[in-house]
Amino acid sequence: MKASHFVMLLIVAFSTYLIQLWEPQYTAPLYLGILSLCILLGLVLNNINLTHIALFLVVINGLEYGFFQMGVIDLVAKDSDYLTKGTVIFGIQFLISVFAVLLFIFRVQLSRKISNSDKVALTHFDTFFHWFFILSALNCFIALLENVFRNIYDLEFRFFYDIYPSVAYVLWALTCGSLVTMVILSLKDRNSTVAH
Repeated sequence: MKASHFVMLLIVAFSTYLIQLWEPQYTAPLYLGILSLCILLGLVLNNINLTHIALFLVVINGLEYGFFQMGVIDLVAKDSDYLTKGTVIFGIQFLISVFAVLLFIFRVQLSRKISNSDKVALTHFDTFFHWFFILSALNCFIALLENVFRNIYDLEFRFFYDIYPSVAYVLWALTCGSLVTMVILSLKDRNSTVAH
């Protein structure tokens, strides 16, 4: 099996698995575990770019997980105030996604600030990650708008609210697929260096 087919199969399988699990208390720790494994692989392979990208992803997703699962932001609407709760939930996720876009746009500069490695460089994958978070921000923003219109004007439209987690899980799977591809390319590069 070609590496590209493997990565594509992995993305589809991971997306499907996360969508089937559906519950963030199961999916988020699984995703954070995979990202942590990528940090370790980056350290073992001596790939500072992979390590930093995975580390930044852990920080971003760990913050989001902490905000929502550890009770910093209450997910249960009291007194049926769905407008405020939805606005806070989707608004915070939108802000985290915008922060992540900026983080990945300036990833190389940040990596150079926190590391003295001369191997820090812009990779082909850096562009993917900020686009994943642009799509995530768009997903959050559309769900936020739908929440406002649904609760202010009593609309029964829930399309974006219903697909919101699925879109997020597909983006997680694309992120994992990109990281796995980085690991595969690091291994190939390492093997070709050893062979010469």
